[in-house]
Amino acid sequence: MILEISIKNFKSIKDSSTKFPKFIGAIVGKNAVGKTNLIQAINFVRNLATGIDTNTALKKIALTPQEIYNYNESSSNIEIKVQIATEDENKYLLELTISPVNGEEGIQNLLIKSETLKSFDNNDIQTVVFKRNDSVLMDKDGNNIPLAVEQNKLALSLYQESNALKVKNTFSNIFVPDQDSVDFRESIVKSDEKGLASLIVRLRQSNPASFEQFQKIIKKLLPHFSSIVEIPSKQPTNSPDSENLFMVLLEEENLKGKLSMKSVSAGDLRTLYIIASAMYLKPNSSFIFEEIENGLHPKRLKDLLDHLTTISRKKDMQIIFTTHSSAVINLLSPSDVVYVEREIINGTQFHLLADSSHITQIDNALKEGISLTDYIFSRLQ
Repeated sequence: MILEISIKNFKSIKDSSTKFPKFIGAIVGKNAVGKTNLIQAINFVRNLATGIDTNTALKKIALTPQEIYNYNESSSNIEIKVQIATEDENKYLLELTISPVNGEEGIQNLLIKSETLKSFDNNDIQTVVFKRNDSVLMDKDGNNIPLAVEQNKLALSLYQESNALKVKNTFSNIFVPDQDSVDFRESIVKSDEKGLASLIVRLRQSNPASFEQFQKIIKKLLPHFSSIVEIPSKQPTNSPDSENLFMVLLEEENLKGKLSMKSVSAGDLRTLYIIASAMYLKPNSSFIFEEIENGLHPKRLKDLLDHLTTISRKKDMQIIFTTHSSAVINLLSPSDVVYVEREIINGTQFHLLADSSHITQIDNALKEGISLTDYIFSRLQ
């Protein structure tokens, strides 16, 4: 679970930090202020922590390395600090400095310049677990750790020490789906592919009880939904592992035929994907996605948010989304909202509304009957 993040020199983010809501939370701000950049920074670190090299992680969020240096020309380093809570409720801080390697055609690669992992005790006193300068890894006392570290990978992803393993596992449980996965409409899939159908196969196979609960929730959200049918695909194929293909179809009340993913509306597809993801993810996971309201009727949106709130608390799980919906924002409190704005000189800035210098005015406005949305978009702009 993500507790706090601090980012310097990443895309439109020059220097900003924020705490994160523990359960349900929204990232709120006008278009093009940098909400997506905040999410991409989280996903970038997540991918590095799980063993992906800097170049591959970069390609998931940008076409070229130059894209992530398009704001602050005063520094050539990216600095990111992420404070997390592991499943056993211990707190850790991962600090990274990433430097570009320049060539004739601009930035050619990104290398890890420094990396530090710290743990917190019950009094929030920090202790170094390991620290790294370039390719040299040391323990808290400055003794070398005999581990070969590639300069474009995090030592965290390789170090088999107990604290490092817990932190790596926490980062691996951060899920940021790309839009292609949410919109993917194939019904004949393997269990490890993207999209809703594959996600349903994994959910049913890994946790039948959660799959049944998923179907119960969907029946409440989609009034005409009856059941999900998953059968081994009989589609002809020359692939040697064709027996691993599954066909996932939906059944609706009063309809004779079954529906493939191609026949499902965009709003229903999105609803199914969001709930299936929340049910599939492990406790203490972080599920972060964009624009929860897309394609959803206001009543569906409110009901979806109610179910996500219940899931997040029962599974001790963090569910964060961007939104422009006043209906969603007005259901949240200032402690649930990360507000994002963009300044001409300072770039993208973000903070938890509850930690804002405006919190007294916000609380007073809410007591006077002014909605949180009205306050945000009329007085914080």
